[in-house]
This record gives sequence, structure tokens and C-alpha cells, in this order.
Amino acid sequence: MRRALPIGITILTALFVLAALFFKGAIGSYLPYVLDLAILLMAAGVLVAIAFLIIRQVNKIRLNPAKSAPSLVLVFAFAVTLVAGLVYGVENPVYNRWIAAIQRPLQASLLGLSALVMVSAALKLFQRKGIDALSVSFSLSAVFFLLLGMNISRLVINPQLDAALLTLSQVPLIGARGLLIGISLGALLLALRIVFGIERPFDER
Repeated sequence: MRRALPIGITILTALFVLAALFFKGAIGSYLPYVLDLAILLMAAGVLVAIAFLIIRQVNKIRLNPAKSAPSLVLVFAFAVTLVAGLVYGVENPVYNRWIAAIQRPLQASLLGLSALVMVSAALKLFQRKGIDALSVSFSLSAVFFLLLGMNISRLVINPQLDAALLTLSQVPLIGARGLLIGISLGALLLALRIVFGIERPFDER
């Protein structure tokens, strides 16, 4: 019963969402309520995960204070952010600028780290495969689109060439859309596996 109940709720919810999407009308009017409930449950899950993380970091500080500087920084930053958000509100412009001043450097660092990892993976791939037409074309295309992303087209005076470079700069967007389509299809397949009971992320093991 403990395992059948989550599967039953998942199947009924998925069928209701599909019916509301395909048969709009009386059923579709209830879809926003279901989505709001899903958002509420996800927010509650995030709060539980954050609470679990903070409790673990506090336990690390308590058990080993000498080696808990990162944990101390995390707990202090979380406490200051939480108190400031509760006092001033999340719509306060000063609070939002303060959060953005912290979040944007972190995002830039994450993107830079991702770029280094991808470059390292590309170099390892070249070492294994060797230098051939495919690797050379891939490297040249990566450098070319990198220069386009740096607005190298501003140095071009010819209008026809500038228009051609502007058109070519849209090619990475096609790849990004293809990547999003692949992620969407993967999420759809995973959802179907969960609905039919093949995947059970909520199952106790």
C-alpha cells in the first residue's frame, strides 16, 4: 500500500494534466490549481532540502570547529539572506541588488568553470582521436563562433559580409534549441516511465 499510493497519485495526476491539455473547457479550468499545488509541493521540498543542508553544516561546525570555515560561511550567508528577505521583502530593490551582486559573480564563475571543463574534455578527445578532418573542423568552428560571440563583426566594414556574419551568429541558437528539444524529450520519456511504474524515484530501498 505504501508503494502503490505514490504510483496511483502520480498516474492520476498525469492523466488529469493530459486530459486538461487536450480537452480544454471544464477540465482545463482546474489545471492552474493543480500546477499551483505542484509548485507548492516543490517549494516545500526545496525548503526541506535547505533545512537538511543547514542542519548538516551546523553539525559539522559543532563537531569540528577547526575545519568548518566553509560551513560557517554558508550558514552565516544563509542566515543574513533569510533575515534580510524577511525584514525588507523580496521585492525590495536594495535587497535584489545585493542578491544580484552575489549571484552574478557566482554564475560567471560557474560558466567559466564549465568552459574550462569543456575545453579539457575537447583536448582529451583530440588526444585520443588524433588530428583529423573532423577534429580540425570542430576546432575551427568553435573558434569562429567564439569570435562571433565577442562581436568581432563590428570590425567588418562590408555590409554584405556583416549581414552574412550576423546570419551565421544564429547557428549556435539552433544547436541550443536542439539541446532543449533533447532535454524535453528526455524529460517526457522519464515522465512516462514514472507514470507506468518503470521508474520509481519515490520507492524506498
